[in-house]
Amino acid sequence: MARAKKSESKELANWDEDLAKYAQEAADKESSSGGGNYMSTKNGNFTYKGDDIPSPFPTIVLDAVFDNAYYPDAYDDDNPASPICFAIGDDEKTLQPHPDCSDPQSDFCEGCWANKYKSGDNGKGKACKNQRRLALVAADVLDDIDENAEVAMLKVSPTSLKFWGGYVKKITQVLKRPPFAVIANVSLEPEKSYHVLQFEIGGKVPNNMLGTMRQLSESCQEDLHAGYPAFEETEEATTSKRRPASKKKAVTKKKAAPKKKAVVKKKRKF
Repeated sequence: MARAKKSESKELANWDEDLAKYAQEAADKESSSGGGNYMSTKNGNFTYKGDDIPSPFPTIVLDAVFDNAYYPDAYDDDNPASPICFAIGDDEKTLQPHPDCSDPQSDFCEGCWANKYKSGDNGKGKACKNQRRLALVAADVLDDIDENAEVAMLKVSPTSLKFWGGYVKKITQVLKRPPFAVIANVSLEPEKSYHVLQFEIGGKVPNNMLGTMRQLSESCQEDLHAGYPAFEETEEATTSKRRPASKKKAVTKKKAAPKKKAVVKKKRKF
């Protein structure tokens, strides 16, 4: 019996060391500032695959990546389009346009005209949207989560980045755990004329579930890093506002190959 307890303590100590490392990696992503099925936050409500999701809802954030996207025109619900330039990655300082971009605005995001403050409409904000992509798994019934659990994607808009960054910092400092080892209660809260995402600690993921969470985190990377779907650019779009003419450079456009749809056995959804 004593030997079993000693072995268990050693195993927990190993997990604590690994979790602290993953927590710091997650925090480092936030310190400087598709693929899959996406959860919608339109009109201040969560919906997923046509179903309403209560706010707040318990979830586990498996991982997050940077997602910069530049649209030359205002978003139109009736005519949705992909950004003409976008970058997706784990390191904000090395982000560069994705190979599938129809019109890259620069070689790297750092130093790009669209990624500078006052480049947005009316000289405010940035022309490029600095966002995060989160991979989530429902946490209302932890015993139902396994390697086949359905993973949903959620975008954190520029107005909600401070709340996501604050959450990661808090769980790193207080719990010394990365997002995939913590249950988060995610909600949409009204602020001015829009809604923002809020993240609150809901508890720790049980140690016996950590291996599954790490496995899910690793298996969702392809969707997390997937490019935006291609769209046919209209003549109006090609003449719309983009980078200043003096900075424009010739770019060979590449037609994005259709994304292969992975067949994955899904067990449950949000």
